[in-house]
Amino acid sequence: SLSGRSKVGALKRQIEDLWGAPALCQRLLLGSEVLADGQTLEQAAAQLGAGGGHHAGEELQVMLVVSIEEARGQFSAPTAKRRLEALSAFARAAPRGGRGTIAAVTSLLSDDAPEVRAAALRTLPKLTTPGKADERAIMTAAERLGDSHAEVRKAAMQALKQLAPPGSRATGLAIAPRLADADAAVSAEAVRTLSAMFPAGDEEVAGAVCKVLKHKRSEVRIAALQALANIAPPSAEVVLANIGAALDDREVPVRDEARATIARLVPNEVERVVAMACARLLNGRAEVRLAALKKLANEAPIGHDRAVRAICTCVLDKSKGLRLEAMAALPNVAHQGDARAVAAAIACLKDSRIEARVAALRAIPRLAPGRHEGAMAAVSELLLDRQTKQEAHTVLRMLSQADAVVAYSALGALPGGASAGAGARCARGAEASEEDDDDDDDDDDDDDHDDHDDDDDV
Repeated sequence: SLSGRSKVGALKRQIEDLWGAPALCQRLLLGSEVLADGQTLEQAAAQLGAGGGHHAGEELQVMLVVSIEEARGQFSAPTAKRRLEALSAFARAAPRGGRGTIAAVTSLLSDDAPEVRAAALRTLPKLTTPGKADERAIMTAAERLGDSHAEVRKAAMQALKQLAPPGSRATGLAIAPRLADADAAVSAEAVRTLSAMFPAGDEEVAGAVCKVLKHKRSEVRIAALQALANIAPPSAEVVLANIGAALDDREVPVRDEARATIARLVPNEVERVVAMACARLLNGRAEVRLAALKKLANEAPIGHDRAVRAICTCVLDKSKGLRLEAMAALPNVAHQGDARAVAAAIACLKDSRIEARVAALRAIPRLAPGRHEGAMAAVSELLLDRQTKQEAHTVLRMLSQADAVVAYSALGALPGGASAGAGARCARGAEASEEDDDDDDDDDDDDDHDDHDDDDDV
């Protein structure tokens, strides 16, 4: 199909079509002369004939040499179009996994033209050894995540998705900040890349993504939630807490995405209710936390581990209202004898507010098993407190039939060698004190008498 007026470049393209050798990687030799692309075949034949090597009417025999160096030499061509053509030809002819191959392509990552840098990133995965992570390629691609051009950053993530092994934590941590990229397409690509690389979840990478949930742009927060829906381990409570904070986001689409994310991570309805309530307990607004506590008290299964732990934490919260609500909710969720619940109630007995101490006293009989020494010792200390004395007596009777002896022994009223009779006298003294308190009136003499009795009791 070629005539004498056809150029050498046309011959190279026909060779490429027939045998797949890229035209830019070809070198055609006529005798010892290298044929230029702009020459016609007639000119080449005349040049050879002038030297006596070719006669009119004879076939023109040329030698073909295929070399990737021909294409590589064009990486410094003056136009970006020519450099892109050279890269394409090089990618088709170069051996995969070679040190020189990777080095040649990565040299274009510093090219002035962003389209050349992006093309080089897309070429890298095609030239690495299949099934083998190439650290040089991964490192150079990761460096381009901070490129000034959005298309290059996007291409870098696409390359890393193919180059880095699944679950590569270092790569995931490098990609996570791109969720907050100024370009929406790059942010979306970060979601897709993280989701593809971490199908089984990674708590550290998920934690890095959680930092993006505080970004000022709502579309970035949504992108972070979409990524977490795919990569967050369902058991990662810290991650769930961060997602839960988005349930109260100022933007409705973010709140909707947060609910969808939790629903995907926690498909069981009861577990989802508990997870959402526990997450809201970390909210900065007191009314949100109070509502979450009531939700747990009403809907959490008895003995649910996460719910019990969350409520126990609230028992020691700095908010008085939250402490009281937590103390009221704890017996509804914790099994009697739960060591964490008992310890939280005992700690609340030392609260500076009378309301909290009373709430703890009322919860302890439902939480502590009978004759629980720690609970009885803690309650007995409140016998010295005029504001909680009556309640403490009642709780001690509920915990043990021998409440007075145990309580006063815990206070140290009975010395080491005290007899059972002395213990009985202490018990009768406590009952007498309780009767005296019931008969109190407001005159000073009676108050003095009561104070004297209290001293005897102690």
